[in-house]
Amino acid sequence: MYAEEQFLYWKFGVKFSNWAKEVPAFIPKMSGLNRAELSFSWKKVLKKEKKWFLGPVFSHFFI
Repeated sequence: MYAEEQFLYWKFGVKFSNWAKEVPAFIPKMSGLNRAELSFSWKKVLKKEKKWFLGPVFSHFFI
């Protein structure tokens, strides 16, 4: 975690430092959450992730 923080500070500088001050490292703050503008769609998930979904299905039938 320390090495990753050092890399991000090197890459983004003060922007990362400001972000890290606002965002807790381990337990997220639930008060700052916003609702998503788009609705969730299983149809879109299956369309985009068909390789991930079909792999276990086909391997089950081959076994």
